[in-house]
Amino acid sequence: MHNTSFERKNEHQSRNNHPPAKSPRLRPRWPWLTLLALVAMGTIFLTASLLMQQSQGPSQKGAIAATPTSSGNISSTATSSGNISTTPTIPVHPPTPLPGSDDAIFNGQVVHTDDTGATWKNETLPTVSNAYVADTFMLDAKTQWVLFNGTDGTATVARTIDGGAHWQLTKIPPQTPGVDNPSTLQFVNGTTGWLTVDTSRSANSSSAILYHSTDGGATWQSTNLPAGGIPLFISATTGWFTGSTAYNVPMKVYRTLDGGNSWQQQMFAAPTGTNGNTPDFSEPIFFDSQHGVMLAEYFTVLQIYVTKDGGMTWSAGSQFSIQDTSLLRAVQTHFGQSAWVDFGAVFYVTHDAGATWQQGNLPQGGGVSSMHFLSSTAGWAETGNGVCPNKQNCTYTSTLWYTVDAGKTWFQSQSVTGTAPA
Repeated sequence: MHNTSFERKNEHQSRNNHPPAKSPRLRPRWPWLTLLALVAMGTIFLTASLLMQQSQGPSQKGAIAATPTSSGNISSTATSSGNISTTPTIPVHPPTPLPGSDDAIFNGQVVHTDDTGATWKNETLPTVSNAYVADTFMLDAKTQWVLFNGTDGTATVARTIDGGAHWQLTKIPPQTPGVDNPSTLQFVNGTTGWLTVDTSRSANSSSAILYHSTDGGATWQSTNLPAGGIPLFISATTGWFTGSTAYNVPMKVYRTLDGGNSWQQQMFAAPTGTNGNTPDFSEPIFFDSQHGVMLAEYFTVLQIYVTKDGGMTWSAGSQFSIQDTSLLRAVQTHFGQSAWVDFGAVFYVTHDAGATWQQGNLPQGGGVSSMHFLSSTAGWAETGNGVCPNKQNCTYTSTLWYTVDAGKTWFQSQSVTGTAPA
């Protein structure tokens, strides 16, 4: 399936134009105080989902028609020293859906689309006791993996190679017994993949374990990552990783050339105008084997680094003045020469491998938690928000959207609202 991206990712890749690379969902590198609040909110959302399922019974399979909504105009104080423009558009009626298959996790269920997000239906999954769906990765119409997180800290990987008719289950022992360890999946082909498990996530510590499989997920070998976060692999041997060991420790960028067994730190020169601020880095976006970009936020300066040699060297490209909107919240995806990056209040789009960028429109409904494009124009996104008035009677809403014009306009596919105690 996707971009996570936390990536991710498939969360969120363009399989037809380059090696699968999961675009991240919400990244695990949020500011720590905000992160703790989000963890609590995530628990509320999960509880609400379970309560809804118990009260309403199993979700009915079948497609849900799209509902036209307005994406509205982007409000931003961003100014540019590079090439950027804004052309907001308000949709009038749903467009004709375009073909394109993908999977997503929505309301605690794995859902599938064959029209690039316009309609979705629930998938039939194997039963894993005392566990919930944490991630999914679809390589093609027949091959898919689903990751279940157990309440006892175990992780179970389910794999199908016949479109879901049969599943093979592999259980991974808990890293922290009795603790729910957030996990993500990524595969670059039918045999080679990685499973990332967060083992510590607090203001004072951040760490993760990387599992590597070379037999399609039947067996896994573990190795430690240099910090907490989610790696992004662009081939069976080459991967990138951005993370830090604690909230007050500067973020670093690492690269592996041996499938994740060892990692080497990569250096980036601070450009002028950053006033000595420590940057937050996004995961790199590679448009082909040689050309890619990486975004770095220096407080109120967004610097785009460019590589033309597969990441061996990076040079400073476009630079934008932005609001203090951290790349720690970035959700990004790409297809061919196009890329889309949302980091909270601003949505940037490029269609020329990062040479120029335009400010695009965000779907309504809260922050973007997942996003994936299946062509240079057609893709989908999930948004979510929640409120807890007086810390009681919390309400959350999750919504799936789709676009056929590269994100200029968005149409609502389906939405779910639930409540739970604070």
